[in-house]
Amino acid sequence: MERDTATSGGESGADYQVFLSFRGPDTRRGFTDCLYHFLTSAGIRVFRDDTDQPLGAKIEKILDAIDCSVIGMPIFSKEYASSKWCLRELRRMVELKKTIIPIFYDVTPNDVKLKTSLYADALEAHASTAYQKIMQRQTEDLSSENKETKGAETESEEVEHWKKALLEVGTRSGRELRQNGFGEFCIAITSEVLTRLKAKEKIITGQLVSMTDQVEAVMKLLNVDSPDVRFVGIHGMGGIGKTTLAKLVFNELSCRFEYCSFINDIRELSKGEPTKLQTKLLVDLLCKFPSVSDNEDGVKKIREMLRTKKVLLVLDDVDHTEQIDRLADNSSWFGSGSRIIITTRDKSTIERDPSRKIMQFEMMEMNYYQALQLFSKQAFKEDFPPTDYLDLSKEVISVVGKLPLALEIIGSHLHGKQKDEWKENIRTLARIPHKNVQKKLRLSYDSLEYRAQQVFLDIACFFNNKDKTNAMYMWEACKFHPESAIDDLVSMSLIKIIDHETFWMHDQLRDLGREIVCLENFIDFGKRSRLWEHKEAIAMLKRREGTRKVQALCLSEDSSFFGYEELQCLRNLRFLEWHGIKFQGDLKHVFSKLIWFSWYVCPSDYAATSLNLESLVILELSRSNISENWEGWSKIKVGDELKVLDLTGCKELTRIPDISKYRTLERLILEDCEKLIEIDGSIGSLKCLKFLNMKGCHALGSFPEELCSLDALEVIIMKGKGGNFSIPELIGDLISLTILEIVGVQIHELPRSIGRLGKLKRLALSKCTGINELPGSVGSLDSLVELDLSETDIERLPNSIEGLAMLQFLHLNRCKELIELPESIGDLKSLTELDLSWTKITDLPESIGQLRELKVLGVTHSKIKKLPKTIGRMVKLEELHASECHSMEKVPRNIKKLPRLRILDFSGCDAISKVPSLSKVSSLQTLRLEGCHKLSKLPKLPQSLTTLNVASLSLRKLPDFSKLERLNSLRLSDRSDIHTRSNLENSNLEGIEKLTKLLTLHLNLSNLTSIPTNFSSFTHLKVLVIACWGVDYQVPQLPPTLSHLRLEYVDVETKLPCLVHLKNLVWLEFVNWSVQDGLQSLGIQELHSLAFFSIASCGNFRTLEDIKLPKSLEKLWIENCNSLETMPKLSELQNLKGLIMSDCEKLTEICGLGELLSLEELRIYNCGSLGTISDWSGLRNLKHLNISSYPQLTEIPGLGELKSLETLCVTGCFSLKKLSNFSMLIKLEELEIYDCDNLSLIEGLNNLSLRVREIHCSRNPKIT
Repeated sequence: MERDTATSGGESGADYQVFLSFRGPDTRRGFTDCLYHFLTSAGIRVFRDDTDQPLGAKIEKILDAIDCSVIGMPIFSKEYASSKWCLRELRRMVELKKTIIPIFYDVTPNDVKLKTSLYADALEAHASTAYQKIMQRQTEDLSSENKETKGAETESEEVEHWKKALLEVGTRSGRELRQNGFGEFCIAITSEVLTRLKAKEKIITGQLVSMTDQVEAVMKLLNVDSPDVRFVGIHGMGGIGKTTLAKLVFNELSCRFEYCSFINDIRELSKGEPTKLQTKLLVDLLCKFPSVSDNEDGVKKIREMLRTKKVLLVLDDVDHTEQIDRLADNSSWFGSGSRIIITTRDKSTIERDPSRKIMQFEMMEMNYYQALQLFSKQAFKEDFPPTDYLDLSKEVISVVGKLPLALEIIGSHLHGKQKDEWKENIRTLARIPHKNVQKKLRLSYDSLEYRAQQVFLDIACFFNNKDKTNAMYMWEACKFHPESAIDDLVSMSLIKIIDHETFWMHDQLRDLGREIVCLENFIDFGKRSRLWEHKEAIAMLKRREGTRKVQALCLSEDSSFFGYEELQCLRNLRFLEWHGIKFQGDLKHVFSKLIWFSWYVCPSDYAATSLNLESLVILELSRSNISENWEGWSKIKVGDELKVLDLTGCKELTRIPDISKYRTLERLILEDCEKLIEIDGSIGSLKCLKFLNMKGCHALGSFPEELCSLDALEVIIMKGKGGNFSIPELIGDLISLTILEIVGVQIHELPRSIGRLGKLKRLALSKCTGINELPGSVGSLDSLVELDLSETDIERLPNSIEGLAMLQFLHLNRCKELIELPESIGDLKSLTELDLSWTKITDLPESIGQLRELKVLGVTHSKIKKLPKTIGRMVKLEELHASECHSMEKVPRNIKKLPRLRILDFSGCDAISKVPSLSKVSSLQTLRLEGCHKLSKLPKLPQSLTTLNVASLSLRKLPDFSKLERLNSLRLSDRSDIHTRSNLENSNLEGIEKLTKLLTLHLNLSNLTSIPTNFSSFTHLKVLVIACWGVDYQVPQLPPTLSHLRLEYVDVETKLPCLVHLKNLVWLEFVNWSVQDGLQSLGIQELHSLAFFSIASCGNFRTLEDIKLPKSLEKLWIENCNSLETMPKLSELQNLKGLIMSDCEKLTEICGLGELLSLEELRIYNCGSLGTISDWSGLRNLKHLNISSYPQLTEIPGLGELKSLETLCVTGCFSLKKLSNFSMLIKLEELEIYDCDNLSLIEGLNNLSLRVREIHCSRNPKIT
């Protein structure tokens, strides 16, 4: 079987974000190659399959890639439907309900929707072939009729599936390529893909007061619209809010960068191996896990891998300049536009190397009002103190100062106390010098009772940013009363609990706790209670200086052996964590008090003769290369206290050994034990077991029957990879089960006994194939809060679902066989979220109006025809997601009765012709109506709107914008292209000047003759796209705040705008201009921040010599300018990194090209009049070279000097005879040569090891 798509490297499907489906002979040599390189240049991971793989491996890889990709992108060409493989890929995308962005290359959506003969005939041919096979097999062997006919009928059914897939994708909102210029088109696609891929965001803990001024000040220093690389250092004392400010800025900017990393707590992390930080940086930014051998290797990899990437990097809490040296030494390490933010307590760390030019922002104490507000939030849980406490509150601030951390802690300390206690505390605080922050903070520590102090010190030394579960077990065994202690620590703001499970402590408090421990003995490590520094701990052991004072010990990776002599004095050790370290000898009585033992990467060869852990509560053997036959199972003696056994990542375990001796065990963790096929029946002896985690146990086929006898079991988690899995019938006997989560396996039937799980709160069966229906007994789960059936084969819900009185979350998205909901759905009185997206449901029952608690309703991409009239009764509904519901024709009037509705999305609902008035929906913020092409008139709109997107081919009238003053994003369109007939009566943007908060404005309106008359009111506008024929740009001026400007359809009568004042402009695009001259009046040479300039489909441009390009330019793309003959000399553009020239048929020369020393990417397509090439040996930084349809090209002078070259593609160059000096191209990874029929010799190629090597020329050139 022949595969039609293009080739690429051999990454796994899980590494891809976009899957390209296309027919190679149609598009691979032109458009698909261009799109692939645009996407990959933007940092997007794109799949293309290997043609040289065996068929079986290839099929598996393609299907896996589709499964794991985020976005599917079919490129519909004339012969696409003739390829069975293309159709199979498309069907797979549709069935998996992938996000699909269709591209109509040289066909129309009607072709794909089978409204023309193009694809319809191809499907008919496939069907005919299938029928002929049936007839042939019946004729050849009647005795095998049933067997053989069934196979052919399956193929015939496959054609029907292809038809359905085409019909569905043909209705999707896609992009049509109508002209020959690829670059502009690829830019738009790349931008859309980047938008759909999520950005990172940092969680900000605590009760914030406004930091707007500080954020704006840092943003001004960063000036992200400038193309240079900038460093900004935020400095100030500990606890003043540097990290919070950095997180706010990071969250604001991360969506504008493809590569983002926020590295927390560098001061602490750098105390370990420095290469770990370097590895973390590369993993964060590139999603790869490189091998870093030492600091120098790490520096080299960062510099090489990131110097072309535009990154946003935050280095938090730097305390030595060496940390910057290792991670971000100077601007040359990063691509243009990168921003590096450094937070530090020590100003000298960012001043020591002046060559970095780090701009500084000093983090000052908050103002008095902010301090009072923050203190009040902690002390009174209000924004302002009560009148009778106002003077005392002011006195606290005058004594403590305005340090946020101190205000939080002391405010929490005083919460609920009487005035006399306040006064006493204020007198104590007054005696402590303001600069001694630790002493101030210690006031809260000293007020804790002993047990809470021990918990505080443990968190400070070992458990900050760690899960709390095991620590709580240890403290309980120590009789520290952890629940009470944690409550005290949280209420006094000494710690926070993130996501209900993770400890978080401010670095000032962490340092306070560690300082308290260090004060126990500054000199002798062995006389401290806790040792967390590897060097100190290993030194103590090797010198045999341990004492009975040591309670907790942590060592990182080490290959040392330790025996009785080194460990004998650690008799009071209760916590021990080490990695890879080995025991030896007799340790029978050494660790009798050890409660928590984490032995990560423990060796498979067990050397100790005995190890008695009689008090052990937690045993972790994670990431160890041990099997069920490991000697340690028998030689480690555990007492009757063991409650946690963690075997995460023990990939050699195929069976769990006999664990019946662990009768007190409460938590068994088998996560990522990939080879585990059986859990020993001895698990039935664990009568105390509460938690069982089998996530990632892909080979496991069932639970053991003995599991069902565990009356204490509360949580079962299982996540597989599509294999068969059976649930025992007796599972209903688990009377304490609250969470049952089985994901990604094939289950043929759910036991009816599941209805007896009276305490079950969460039932998750997502991605479990084979489940067609739920047993009626599920209605008896009267404690159930969440039911997740997403991506299952469920066909219907039982009527008994009405019994789920406590259900709040019902997930049915991507249940491709679900066609209806039972009327009893209305009895789910507690339901708050209902997701029916990507189902076959056509109608919602009227009873849905009884869901008075519902907040979120999703019907995106469903077959729903209408919303029920009763929707107006769902008075708490906040979000209604109904995009791409192509069968929906009408929106009920009662939608205006939803007072809390914030988001309303009908985008892509192309059958909707009218939306009722929304003026009374007073909470509505986002309204999306793009792709509603039958909508002739907008509804009345509420003043609360912040985002309005409208695109309709039937639009007749625009609203009055004067009352929509909160809008920050507005997109308007009445057509798909210039040839579309407009129904708009006029394009008067009445009242638009009132939209002073606009950040983004897109106008694609047929009859717009002038842009808004008062642009000066748009003081925040960043992005402006005007695609309107005949607009007068001269009056008024464009807003100076613009960073992105795109102007389309500028004709000969148009008065061109002057751009000189746009000092912040970074991105500039001209599309479909018909003017011939006057371009010099634009003033482009004065745009010193301009980094990207594109000219596309400007057919009357004959010369660009009048345009002087700014030296800041980094990318220049000129495409489909058929009349263009001459270009300006490019030699002065020494910052230019990317140049694309496409479909400029009359262009004869590109002057100065060989002098672009920074150029990294060069693509020349279909420029048939270009003469011979000048010497390119000076392009030492060139990485990607693509030359297509260049008939006069005879050689590439200087090719052997392009030592940075990574990819080379040459196609359709019929005069090319020889390619020389390949042996010098040591970085070359991909070589593609097609249709160079006179090419006779390729020199030096055999000396290279290439990832991709495709050479298809009729002459079969000699390769040396």
